[in-house]
Amino acid sequence: MVEEAGKEYAEVKTAKDTDSDEFFESLGSAFSEFIAVYNKRLVFDKENVRVKPLDRYNLGGSSQRNTVFLLARSGPKSMSELADNVNYDRGNMTRLVDYLVKQGLARRFQQENNRKQVYVELTAKGYALIDEEGDVFVKNMRDKVRDKLDDAERLDLLETLKKAASYLKRL
Repeated sequence: MVEEAGKEYAEVKTAKDTDSDEFFESLGSAFSEFIAVYNKRLVFDKENVRVKPLDRYNLGGSSQRNTVFLLARSGPKSMSELADNVNYDRGNMTRLVDYLVKQGLARRFQQENNRKQVYVELTAKGYALIDEEGDVFVKNMRDKVRDKLDDAERLDLLETLKKAASYLKRL
């Protein structure tokens, strides 16, 4: 076993080892740790001096943030698609969308060819909020990266994340 940042990972030495249960347990642990560290250090960090725009609307939970970002990234979604994509209970999704609509961040609509299905999309105000959130996120990340990583580490981080994104897109 190899220990990194308090977690144990199975040591993988050969291509055959990548098909073992230990490998996939380590892969799952690495993903979980990455998400936890990313959220703790960059998304929900209490030390960030800048107020996150989504917090002004009490959209601080991960399911709430994921819903708004999903709508911004992929456009209109049905209520069931939203709930399934962010792994959120449909009843809670209805309440969240009600809140987004009330705040003027999203709107519900039906398509002419399917009046039963209700879709949700961000409004201009919702897109503006996401843009503002992105700007604050980048500024907070810039501060953290500049303070903690040297130039070589910054480049390595960028290349590693690009490579990981490329692999994940193939799954």
